[in-house]
Amino acid sequence: GVVSTVAGSEATGSSNGVGTSAKFNKPMGLAFDADGANVYIADKDNGMIRKMTVPQGDESWGTVSTVVNAEGDDDVLKKPTGVAVYQTTLFVCDKDNHRVRKVDLASFAISTLAGTGEEGYAVGTSGATFAKPFGLVVYGPDTSGNRFLLVSGEKSDLIRYVDITDSSDGANYGKVGNLAGTAEAGDLLDGTGSAAKFNKPQQIAISPSGGELYVADKDNGCIRQIDLCAVADSTPSPTPPPTPSPTPPPTPSPTPPPT
Repeated sequence: GVVSTVAGSEATGSSNGVGTSAKFNKPMGLAFDADGANVYIADKDNGMIRKMTVPQGDESWGTVSTVVNAEGDDDVLKKPTGVAVYQTTLFVCDKDNHRVRKVDLASFAISTLAGTGEEGYAVGTSGATFAKPFGLVVYGPDTSGNRFLLVSGEKSDLIRYVDITDSSDGANYGKVGNLAGTAEAGDLLDGTGSAAKFNKPQQIAISPSGGELYVADKDNGCIRQIDLCAVADSTPSPTPPPTPSPTPPPTPSPTPPPT
């Protein structure tokens, strides 16, 4: 395919602008908004979230702006990596702050969804901790109508989930649990849940069917697949695809009587 540059150049920086006048410093994760008109970018070494308009029609260049500077609710963004959009919220892996953040796409206000800022592996709601969260995707709804972020931990060597289900009481919103891994880096080891081992998992992606999660297991040099149907009861389970209805056979036309 034909490759072209729509924004940025070889020179690093943080300036906004159109096409090559815009500058980045190690852009990492990308996520489109709901209508595909804009793409949000985790600009890792600038500690920023950038927005680029997607070129339309005869346009060749994207226009880049900064929507989240290196300032958050209680700390600067430190090396943001993965990003994902759900409805009007952008979720961000704030890697070196050991947090998962959320950005309101109407106001661009940023707050913490999960993680205390301390490095660790604790599960739960208010006291949950992360160790360099790196990649994330939105998953769901599952068979119970719940929706989650699935998050890879570059240093925790875990694949985790964060509940983002909308509910009236919000009791489980932001609750963190473990999906796979042991919190110990290890050589390649397959298995279910905590029987499996990873070594610096980074980017992740969900299959089109929603039944499998794929993981770039960086230091093991492998692509791993997690069957989301084969995890513990407390973790997400995918909604099965609908069973197609069989096509009924054609009804034969009656043979007219002889005249």
